[in-house]
Amino acid sequence: MQSETSMESTLLATEPIEEYLKILTEEYRVRRAKNNKYSIRAFAKYLEVSHSMLSQIFLNQKGISEQMAEKISDKLHLSALEKSIFINSVVKCFARSHTEKQKAAATLEKLKISYQNSKLLTKEGLANINHWSYIAIFESIRLNKANTVDAIGIYLNLPAKNIERVLNDLLYLKIIQIEAGQIKVSTSIQTTSDISNLAFKEYHVSLTEKMNEALEQHSANELEFQNAILSFRDDQMLEAKKMIREFVDQFNSQFHIESPAPPLYSLSVGLFKLNRD
Repeated sequence: MQSETSMESTLLATEPIEEYLKILTEEYRVRRAKNNKYSIRAFAKYLEVSHSMLSQIFLNQKGISEQMAEKISDKLHLSALEKSIFINSVVKCFARSHTEKQKAAATLEKLKISYQNSKLLTKEGLANINHWSYIAIFESIRLNKANTVDAIGIYLNLPAKNIERVLNDLLYLKIIQIEAGQIKVSTSIQTTSDISNLAFKEYHVSLTEKMNEALEQHSANELEFQNAILSFRDDQMLEAKKMIREFVDQFNSQFHIESPAPPLYSLSVGLFKLNRD
């Protein structure tokens, strides 16, 4: 077996193929980046598995049971979608039944597409993509609802000048491409959850403006708004955010229709303090 130092160097330098290993490796790298003394032994202790077992898993010398995958995904606090990807990747690789492996592989491909499409902003371009129209235009193209400037303008009720600016940004970032005069989603969208503070604020401010428009223009049967005033401790915020993200992932999986392309809806869930510290 490789030495601890040698294995850690390998993990930091190589990219795993299987999704479950990608998730484990990325989590280890994040922890290592925060503390360069963080070891595989410490990671194993956190995951409640033996050091030798985790080492063999990283070296692709030992499989993971579905039960262990469930336990590890919970320890890593994965979102509902990420957890499904992790577990189906494990089943695809290590299930005893060939039928189970095939079924998990097919499910995994669909989950990967959903995950990719739910995280379409690149770190390089986040400062620019800060308005609701970027997401709406991207979705209208991805769903084949509209793939020309005129069609997008009619579908989203946006002026051509605004659409062209958005398309130029998306083209520059390689989020979309043009083939035979048609606008299509790029096959290699790079993703990140590292959203800059400015882009985050401006994007959600623009969505709030759309909510106000929706309240004025649509009947109660065409929208849903709910609100709850809550009181909980500051140290529960991470748990609350995790639950919200899991709900959004589940909602997206339940109501996300690829074809035929339905109308576009925006689901916004906001959690913020009403009083000052």
